[in-house]
Amino acid sequence: MLIIESDFWIARGITGIFLRGASGCKTLTQLGLMSTLVNRNITLKGRRTSLRLEPDMWEALFEICVRENCPIGELCTQIDEAKEDSSLTAAIRVYILIYFRNAATSDQPRGVETFLGEAI
Repeated sequence: MLIIESDFWIARGITGIFLRGASGCKTLTQLGLMSTLVNRNITLKGRRTSLRLEPDMWEALFEICVRENCPIGELCTQIDEAKEDSSLTAAIRVYILIYFRNAATSDQPRGVETFLGEAI
């Protein structure tokens, strides 16, 4: 696909879609026009579901699972059961924020259940 206007062009290549204008050639992701969210499947209460989170959020979630010795599906199930009026992805982001905020100010490791009460 190639779209040509007077001062820019858009082309689809093997590695993505590019926009060429006065500022040079950039991908749509670099311009903020495409999502950088990563979609992954997890199991909640025995059912497979997909979550879309930023790569840094996935990394933080996996780190929490390692620190707490808790499978990702179990942690996400606990967050899902504790959330009230928000989506699961929003509840996970809040949980991650509060988990690491508390970890930064605490010398003692705390269990998942402790953070669920504070995060959700």
